[in-house]
Amino acid sequence: MDSGPATKPSPVPVTVGAGDVLADRYRLEHLLGRGGMAEVYAGRDEVLQRPVAVKVFPWVDDDRRSQEPAEIRMLAALSHPALVTVHDAGPPAEDGSPTFLVMELVPGPTLSGQLREQGPLSELQATAVACQVASALAYVHAQDLVHRDVKPGNILLREAVTGPDREVVAKLADFGIARLVSATRRTLTGTALGTAPYLSPEQVRGEPIGPATDVYALGLVVLESLTGAVAYPGNAIESAVARLHRAPEVPADLDPVLHGLLLRMTDIDPLRRPSAWEVTETLSTLLEGDVTAAQPVPASRRAARRAASRRARARDGLASRWRRFQAIPPADRRAALVLALAGALLGGGFLLLGPDGSSAATPAVRPPAYPSVPGRLGVDLHDLQQAVGG
Repeated sequence: MDSGPATKPSPVPVTVGAGDVLADRYRLEHLLGRGGMAEVYAGRDEVLQRPVAVKVFPWVDDDRRSQEPAEIRMLAALSHPALVTVHDAGPPAEDGSPTFLVMELVPGPTLSGQLREQGPLSELQATAVACQVASALAYVHAQDLVHRDVKPGNILLREAVTGPDREVVAKLADFGIARLVSATRRTLTGTALGTAPYLSPEQVRGEPIGPATDVYALGLVVLESLTGAVAYPGNAIESAVARLHRAPEVPADLDPVLHGLLLRMTDIDPLRRPSAWEVTETLSTLLEGDVTAAQPVPASRRAARRAASRRARARDGLASRWRRFQAIPPADRRAALVLALAGALLGGGFLLLGPDGSSAATPAVRPPAYPSVPGRLGVDLHDLQQAVGG
């Protein structure tokens, strides 16, 4: 007699903790964080004698066992300066020990912890973090991958940011729910993997997702970095549904380029959002850095120094020209000024008439009015302006 489909037993958690040694090599020290799919421990590689982070997937499940080795190999093959590097991996053993990833240990806080403890970043710092993460996303999107859970808790900082001029180095972590883009098209309708405040509209609607989903989430992360507030607060349902009815608020006092970019990144239509590579290029321009998909963004302090240097060069140029004019003997200054003005006016007249003497296609331009200058020099300037201006 057919008893119907067999009921699969629920996954059984594998218990690990501080002091345990995985693969006879990686000693777990203390818990760094816990999520829905894994636990992350600070640990030590006892062979190479270096600190590491060990991400343990404690659930033993036959289906997951068949999938994890391929996913682990995929993650270990990723290499980018703004991604947390995977050093090693332990596939599930016959004795039921857990799958784990061994990653570089980033000593600083998460971006979430940074914002909670220190408040918003400066505009340059938030731009630098965003550009580094965008360059990492551009890289993984080129590998036909999508992260699906870009949020401040998955962005690690090399060190805490203690002031508006402090350099920022960020790394994107936790591809625990990353999937091949082709696989995401087979995700069941209504299934939304991710964190509610950073879900894209298409995730909320249960539609197929792609790289544009990560771009949207990064846009919300940048807004939170600038304001210190979550764009869509509330419980999971309120937060998720709110983005279907209103766009996030983008501060009006931001750099116009950054303001426009954030509006595009958080557009409700994924087809209107820029790619991660476009985001990287735009933010790189704002930072004046030579950023590529394989290079992290230079620190914000460098951009500030370059802007100050440009202003200083402009001031120095004006001062130099004024000093040269002052060096002319007083008796000759009038002639020098008249000649300079004549050259400017005659040059404008040549452009106005054109090389063939025709001016039919060019609208008449009123000669510029110059301030009155007392004495003989003022008379000369007036006569010259009348002669050139007609």
